[in-house]
Amino acid sequence: MMTRCISKLTQTILLILILSSSQAYGAFINVSGYVGLLSGGVYNSSANATDDYLATEFPVALDFVVRPGDLVALHLDLRLSHHDEPPLFGEDFGPLDSEADFHFFNDLTPRVSEVYVEASTKLCLINAGRRARNVGLGMFFNDASEPFSATQTLFDGISCEVNTGTVKQLGFTLGVDKLREGDPNNNGDDLQQFFASISFDERKTNSIHQLSKQVTLYFAYLNSASPHDFGEQQDKYLDIHTGLYWKNLSWESEALLRMGQASGSSWESYGGRADKLASVGSFAFYTTFKFTFPAPDGEPEDSDDHDHGSDNVVEHGEALDETDEDYEIALEYIYSPGDEHGYYKGTNRFLNEAKRSTVITTVPLNVNFKPALLLFNMRTEQLDVDGIYSGDRIVNAHVFAGSYSYTHSVYGTLQGKVIGALMDKEMPDYVYSYFYYNPLNGENSPDDYYDFGSEVLYPVGYKGRYLGTEVDLTYEYSFSESFTFSVTGGYLFTGNALNVGQSFENTYGFELGVLFTL
Repeated sequence: MMTRCISKLTQTILLILILSSSQAYGAFINVSGYVGLLSGGVYNSSANATDDYLATEFPVALDFVVRPGDLVALHLDLRLSHHDEPPLFGEDFGPLDSEADFHFFNDLTPRVSEVYVEASTKLCLINAGRRARNVGLGMFFNDASEPFSATQTLFDGISCEVNTGTVKQLGFTLGVDKLREGDPNNNGDDLQQFFASISFDERKTNSIHQLSKQVTLYFAYLNSASPHDFGEQQDKYLDIHTGLYWKNLSWESEALLRMGQASGSSWESYGGRADKLASVGSFAFYTTFKFTFPAPDGEPEDSDDHDHGSDNVVEHGEALDETDEDYEIALEYIYSPGDEHGYYKGTNRFLNEAKRSTVITTVPLNVNFKPALLLFNMRTEQLDVDGIYSGDRIVNAHVFAGSYSYTHSVYGTLQGKVIGALMDKEMPDYVYSYFYYNPLNGENSPDDYYDFGSEVLYPVGYKGRYLGTEVDLTYEYSFSESFTFSVTGGYLFTGNALNVGQSFENTYGFELGVLFTL
C-alpha cells in the first residue's frame, strides 16, 4: 500500500536521507490524531430541486512519527477515507499515483495519505515525500488538519525550510513538486511546480500587549505540456497572508493572484474551453476581524527551539489565562470570482460551448473552506454550473458573515452566526432570453447541457444573484481534553438565485459531531 503512495524518485530520496542521518540509538514512535463520528442532514435542499440528504461519516486520522535518530523523522498519515483534493486545477489533476475519486463520505478504506521524511541539516530542514500543504488561512491549499475536513491538498516533492531564529523570526522555504496531470499512465503530461515562500512573524517574540505583524508570501511557477498540442504552458500564482494582532484584536487576510496559461478538460469546470489555450487572470480574497473580551493576558513562549518555529506561536486574540468565560465577535468577508461563460454548455446552437471566452477568471476555493453549515455545503453537484455555482465549495460569490461566541470553562461554547451570499457574475442577457422562452423540464434540455434533473426549470442565477441568508447555531462541549461533542443547526432563507424548481422553499439542516483526540 505504501509503495503506491510515493514515486520511485521520492523513494530514493527518502532512503538517502535516512542512511545519511546521524547514528540512531533507538527508535521513538509518537501517535496523534483523532477518531470521530459526524452525522448530518439537509432538507428541502435547493428549493426541492435536489434530494434531501442524510448521512453519517466516521472520520479517522492517525499521524505516526518514527524517529530513528535525533535529526531524522519519518511521518505517516493514515486515514479511513479517500478525499484527495486536486491541488490546482480540477478533477484531472492529483498526486502521481492517485486516481481522481470523490466521495462526500468515506468508505472506511484505510490508506496512507502522507508519507515523508523530515531531516534537519546544517543548511535547512528538508522534507521529502508526499505531504499535505496548507498556505495562509487555507482558502486554496488546505492540509485538512482540522477534524472532519473533507480533503487534503497533497504534493509529491522535496522542500528546504530555513528559519533564521532572529528576533524578527524571518524564514523562507524553497521546493519542487511533481504532479500527475490527465492520464495517470502517461508521464509525459505530468506537471512540475517550483515554489518559494518567505514569512515574517513577530508573535513569537512580542508581548500580547504589543502590536504584532505577520506576513507570508507564497509564490509558485508551474509548467506542463498542453494536452492539445499547444506547446508548453505556464501557470503562476501568488498567495499573500497578512495579520495584525494587538491585545484582544486580530485582523487576518489572505489574497490569491493567479496568472498564466491553461488548457485541458479540467478547465471546463472553471468556465473555460477544453480545446483552446486560455489566459488565466484571477484574484480571490478573504479577510476576518476578531474581537475577544475580556482581553487576554500572556507572554510569548520561549522561541529557543529547534523545530524551525512552527508550533510556539502565541495566538493573539485568544485567552491565555484560565478564565471562566470569554466572548468573541467576528466579522468575515470572502470573494471568489466566477465566469459568466459557464452558462454556455453542450452543442445547442444558441448555448454551445464555443461561445465561451479564452480568458479564465474563476477561482473555486478549497472544499474545506466552509463559512456555513448549508451554503456551499449542500453535498450535491446536481445544480452545479461551470464557474458559476457549486453545491460544495465557494465559487462566484461574495460572502458576508458575522458571529458571536460565548465560551464558559464549565458549560462549553455557544456560537451564533449569520451568513449572507451574493453571486459575483450574473447570467448573461442572451442566456436569460433563451431560458425565458425555453424553460427546462427534464425533457426539454438543450443538447448535451447540464443534467439538472426533472424538477429544475432554470439554471442557478436565472431569477437573480442573491443566494440567500443563513442563520447557524452551534453548541460544543468538552467532557475532557480528548473528548468533545458538538451540535449545529442551520436555517437558510433561500435567495432568488436558488429559486430553480417547481416550488420555492427554505432549507434547513443539522450536524452532530463526536470527536476523540489522541
